[in-house]
Amino acid sequence: MIRAELKAEEERLEAEQKAEEERLKEEEERKARKAAAEKRMAEAKARAEVSKVYYECVYVMPYTIKLTYVV
Repeated sequence: MIRAELKAEEERLEAEQKAEEERLKEEEERKARKAAAEKRMAEAKARAEVSKVYYECVYVMPYTIKLTYVV
């Protein structure tokens, strides 16, 4: 009877340990996904800034300069 109780306790502890390992693994994966998402967001912001500068240089500035010198 004592052996059965010890075996049951041991199995319970092993199950808890596996659950903890799975939780830690999922947490690490979540952190990795969050870091990747933040990296993609930073890249998108940088591309948006470049696009904005390109738009201003190609479309807005020549029109502004043209208006300034024509008037």
